[in-house]
Amino acid sequence: MSRSLQRMPPLLPDLFSLATLIDWNSGPCRSQHVGVNLMAFNEHHAERVRSHFARRRNIVEMKMFGGVGFLLNGNMCVGVWKDFLILRVGPQKYEAALAEPFAREFDITGRVMKGWVMVEPEGFEWDDDLQNWIQLALRFVRTLPAR
Repeated sequence: MSRSLQRMPPLLPDLFSLATLIDWNSGPCRSQHVGVNLMAFNEHHAERVRSHFARRRNIVEMKMFGGVGFLLNGNMCVGVWKDFLILRVGPQKYEAALAEPFAREFDITGRVMKGWVMVEPEGFEWDDDLQNWIQLALRFVRTLPAR
């Protein structure tokens, strides 16, 4: 085992600790630890969301919470985390959104975030379903003041 691997901290489950495993001097992000997959979100799902927002103004894509988020006027609207679609639907539509097939509470930290839902891939497999979910989030986030 090389000396650099011997000095490496143990692999912890959070992304901050995972970032310590990256060799920033070796070009594009490469892990020093064999078998570590640094992709914390499904890029195919992110690309589908990205294409939906391609012609919209005031949308910013940002890496966050171990995934990717799409912000409208500075407010988080839609995200992709692992294989899930994350949506900010607001308090009025929250219960109705949870009643939809494949939707569940947004909880990646052990604390449920009210007004947000996670949708399993089967719930947005079709483009029409993805568009309906995104529109639901946009309707709420448009009501928020710009940040």
